Amino acid sequence: MKFAESFRIRFSESDRHARATPVALFNLLQETAIAHSASVGRGADQLVARNLAWMMNRAHIRFDRYPETHADVTVTTWAHCLTGLYAIREWTIADAQGVCIRATGRWIIYDVAKRRIIKIPPDFAETYGEVPERVIDDTFERMNPTESSEYAREFHVRVSDLDTNQHANSGCYVDWALEAVPTTVSSTRRPRVLEILFKQESVLDEGLLSASTQRHDAPDEVLLFHHTVSGMSGDPRAIALSHWPFKPEFEAP
Repeated sequence: MKFAESFRIRFSESDRHARATPVALFNLLQETAIAHSASVGRGADQLVARNLAWMMNRAHIRFDRYPETHADVTVTTWAHCLTGLYAIREWTIADAQGVCIRATGRWIIYDVAKRRIIKIPPDFAETYGEVPERVIDDTFERMNPTESSEYAREFHVRVSDLDTNQHANSGCYVDWALEAVPTTVSSTRRPRVLEILFKQESVLDEGLLSASTQRHDAPDEVLLFHHTVSGMSGDPRAIALSHWPFKPEFEAP
């Protein structure tokens, strides 16, 4: 069963070139997934009663086009499969010109009381209604931390970063990862592809290091960065890959 919600890109969700930011678009994916789960009786409130919580484990997003500030967009999502330890979810974001964002993600169910991942309850597949269609056919192969870093920035988890589980929200890791690229890149390009693996939670006041290194196996005119967000002891909290193509419309004015 597909589910859709409509949003307007707010000024506060836009970059200096009047386009939605990658983090804002990622957050719309999260919002729609949460609303979909609530609509079928598997939202946060319903899961709390069972000491369970949904957690995003992986995401793969392709930004074919960035919606403009104040654009009306529709986010459509559906469950592809819910078996074993993982649930696979698909999304599209469309504006007046058509689909501009495609994404797939892998989710887990976490037993809050036992503090461990559990198998997807057998009734979930029927409740959501599995849809065979995929927008990105990703098998979610293993991602490893960077072995070195060329660029790095330090962050601390703020009160405003916390979600209802008292951990830094997934969107924070997207923000922290993408901040660790040279400003010569981020001021003239936007990421076309982002793949991210969420490994471990971060809590209030923790210090984090976001590091990246440029890879040199990318196609011509594409910059490819490998990211790791780690605790100060070096334990990875998130690992990501980002692709930054050069396009004239991405140039700074």
